[in-house]
Amino acid sequence: MNQIETNKHVSRYYKISINFGLFYYYYNSKTFRFQKKISPYLVGVLYALLNLLTGLFWGFLGILRKFRGLRNTFQAIGINLSGGEDITKLDLESNFDKYTVYIYNNLDRASSNEMSLSDVEIILDIQEIYSETNTELFTATNIHFILDNLSKVNLDRLTEKHIESVFYAIGIHDKYNS
Repeated sequence: MNQIETNKHVSRYYKISINFGLFYYYYNSKTFRFQKKISPYLVGVLYALLNLLTGLFWGFLGILRKFRGLRNTFQAIGINLSGGEDITKLDLESNFDKYTVYIYNNLDRASSNEMSLSDVEIILDIQEIYSETNTELFTATNIHFILDNLSKVNLDRLTEKHIESVFYAIGIHDKYNS
């Protein structure tokens, strides 16, 4: 299963538009973490009401700015009523280093649907251990070494196909980032 699907939380932020005379502010709220069972729409409605009070009426005063404050207010209300900006994937990726995220994002589709970022991180750690004692990388022996070590950490669901997909993604990284 994909890590995002198995995660029990979603991360959202909402837009805030405040207009007063010739000044306007348009920014993001703090990040909220909701359980998947709890609807983020309720908080979005509250932020939409806040935008109506602080942005809509006062936005009419910004005639000199071609109603930019009004545009921002309507955009914020639309985003907030749709449940806010979903940043769950970015929030999850922030827990991992850039290399692991790069490898995960370059897996083949089937493997990325069946693996999580944590799985990729474990495979990369095992690969690093293997490369300390062996010079021939990305071979059948290497794959079996990784699979044996994955079984020690109860990741028996990963197969040779998954490891090959990680190796392919490592190859892409090495090719374009060397």
